[in-house]
Amino acid sequence: MKSTVTMPDGRRITTMELTDLPPLSEKDVAQIKAAAARPAVYDADCPPIPDEMAAAIQQAIRNRTVM
Repeated sequence: MKSTVTMPDGRRITTMELTDLPPLSEKDVAQIKAAAARPAVYDADCPPIPDEMAAAIQQAIRNRTVM
């Protein structure tokens, strides 16, 4: 279900469920598969996230509450 809320300052926030999206096309699936096959590349100013930090992020996502 898609819904839009207008905040007191005038900002509009729209939320939707993934089930509201149309099915993926063959082109979409091909793009996703091509992206999955590419290696991850990191720049010096954007190194990989350490395993401990990744675990902490995943735990925070699991613990979050929906507002």
